[in-house]
Amino acid sequence: MARWRLAGIFVLLAWFGAAGPANAALHCTLSQSPASILFSPTAWPSSTPATQSFTLTLNCSAATPVNLLFNKNTSNLTLGGTNIPYSLCQSVVANVCNAVPLTMNNLVGSPPLVLTLYGFLASMSTPYAASGTYTDSTIIATTSSGGGVKALNFALNISKSCSIATSALNFGTIPLNATTVKTNLATGSTTISVRCTSTTAYTVGLNQGTGTGATTTTRIMSNGAAQLNYQLWRNVTRTLNWGNTVGTDTVSGTGTGLTQTLNVYGSIAAGQSVLPGTYTDTVNVILTY
Repeated sequence: MARWRLAGIFVLLAWFGAAGPANAALHCTLSQSPASILFSPTAWPSSTPATQSFTLTLNCSAATPVNLLFNKNTSNLTLGGTNIPYSLCQSVVANVCNAVPLTMNNLVGSPPLVLTLYGFLASMSTPYAASGTYTDSTIIATTSSGGGVKALNFALNISKSCSIATSALNFGTIPLNATTVKTNLATGSTTISVRCTSTTAYTVGLNQGTGTGATTTTRIMSNGAAQLNYQLWRNVTRTLNWGNTVGTDTVSGTGTGLTQTLNVYGSIAAGQSVLPGTYTDTVNVILTY
């Protein structure tokens, strides 16, 4: 789960009342709860918005109206030049943010006034932001003489994240000679799509498949009890085996936040005695990051 953290705040708001017999100063405090606000998801972007409520409690020594001034109600959470837009909302209905006015006027904090506000991250599709902590601050001040000033500190923690998609490798129809021995090499190819948070290092391996006796260098397609050997390669010239030993026969990369395409090349060696029919195998793709 991704987390927003709003540090606990303490604001001293002081106003001086009109001259009178006591000429007492107005004292106010502003507190926020919870001290830390957790947002979901931790991987960004998300197909749905992320919303989390929190409260600000205005507690004043007298029932004298005061104003709160926010220096902004929309901004960016930032890390290393990457920005994630967010908003400060009075309400969120049907994933639409009703932004907090920059000035909240005539607030009476005696008895204590509790304001419910929302942090809001709109849905985004691309790119996947880099993992790390994104931060920003919103300044709250009073418009009264002698009033306090304080920052609301926003944070979003994004964890490393990857997704993967595959498509079938189809060798097509292979002709056999009269003795059911194939005399020519058969080839095919497919792709693996990887999408990772920006700057996230990853490796992609392929296991041996489901054929009885198969290895990562000699995989086996089956048609009942009949078998047909084949190989999977990392390069188009079919010289680099694709296995599942990281650093030896896997493919590595670094996430950009966008989809990256990896090519898988297959071959069926000539000279195998096989029976006519449809041969299949399932190979698992192992994504490590």
